[in-house]
Amino acid sequence: MSKTTRRKSNFVDPETQLSLLKRITFHWASFMVANSVALMIWLMLFEQEPGATWGETASLFLQRYAPFLIISAAMLPIFLRDTMRLSNRFAGPIQRLRRAMEAVAEGSHVKPISFRKGDFLQDLAADFNLVLARHQKQQLASATQPTHPDQSETQVSATEIESESPVSV
Repeated sequence: MSKTTRRKSNFVDPETQLSLLKRITFHWASFMVANSVALMIWLMLFEQEPGATWGETASLFLQRYAPFLIISAAMLPIFLRDTMRLSNRFAGPIQRLRRAMEAVAEGSHVKPISFRKGDFLQDLAADFNLVLARHQKQQLASATQPTHPDQSETQVSATEIESESPVSV
């Protein structure tokens, strides 16, 4: 029986995940307002006597649809929690990949990465591991080759890297 390692934190990447939760809340609220307005117009046009006021319509709306509004409001936290947990499945792997790339850039030895079962972007881990293996192979080859004083070492500055155009794939 395999046991999945649970995440220790609800928010893996707070900036991204909170932005996503705010967006979901906005869409939910917009949906609720639009449906409420549509239902009030329906009541006013088809279920009330002509000349009914907005106050009378709002009162009728609340009498008929209060349970719907309460249940919908109770569902919002469930939607948000589910969205947060789903977003962990891509935010977690991105954070893991980011840490591994930072370690490689610092010159640290990095082991191949793997993501949790059920996480998205599994192919990204495999691609990173291929690049990492090639990088480590080149590092090992350059470490075992003797350097000659007449050969100048090739160094690439950060500005040279930034000025290069991206490779299209």
